[in-house]
Amino acid sequence: MELTVNQLAERRLSDFFHKAEGSGPEALFADPAAVAAAVADGSDPRLYSAARDALAPRVTKPGRGGRLGQGFGATLWSADLVTYEGGTLPGGEPFRSTGHWNPADQLEIFQVFSGRVLMLTSVLDESGDQSYVSYQECGAGELAVVPFGAWHLTYVLDGPAMVFNIYSGPADVAGGGTGTDAAAYSTFSKYRSHRGPAEVTATRSGTGFDIALSAKWREACGDPIEVSCPTWLDAHMPPSGLLTDLHVSGSDADLDALLALGGTLSDARPTPTTVLAR
Repeated sequence: MELTVNQLAERRLSDFFHKAEGSGPEALFADPAAVAAAVADGSDPRLYSAARDALAPRVTKPGRGGRLGQGFGATLWSADLVTYEGGTLPGGEPFRSTGHWNPADQLEIFQVFSGRVLMLTSVLDESGDQSYVSYQECGAGELAVVPFGAWHLTYVLDGPAMVFNIYSGPADVAGGGTGTDAAAYSTFSKYRSHRGPAEVTATRSGTGFDIALSAKWREACGDPIEVSCPTWLDAHMPPSGLLTDLHVSGSDADLDALLALGGTLSDARPTPTTVLAR
């Protein structure tokens, strides 16, 4: 299967800092002062390159009442390929993604093709007690799922690392979107939220890592929880085990089922495999 590069987005360290009022992504660093000083001194490594629409987008038609059974219409599935560089930032963080909040009804699935990454995820339930921070180490071939409406960030433990992902959205967003859909799925809102970034970071510790939460985030979320890929995803993966094949050849029914199942991840705190009490 041939992956293409229709749009290449490169992120350097300086891109995390506002170059003009209201621009630039929001990000929290373990040592913001050290990172800012390094950029001011001219350090500007490339952290990753993202090939947007590495596989052609596809649309699944609404079934049984529409997307999620709520009549939202057809679903657009997009596929990106991100190549992360290996390295360590001032302050001890591995090279990383920007980190952002997903829309409230978006399912996102990742598969690592090469290297080793740490996926950090946080759900912040402002109306209840289901807030949590989870983490998952992923090597080549392994899958990770981001719950609806969650914040997530990728750290590169062993790089370079190549990560493929697919994600859902309203089909009309392909044509520019309308109203709430357009705002929720825009590039600007993806990296700039009224919530600001989750107050969670990871730093290297030998061949492993330490995860740190702000006092506010720890009070809301408790200790970080280790998770693995949910077993319900296995039943819908193709025999090859490749997410690329699921995107291209998976049935509309399989993708609709995954979208419905994906919402269950946000209903409660995950069952811990390990609790990282740091």
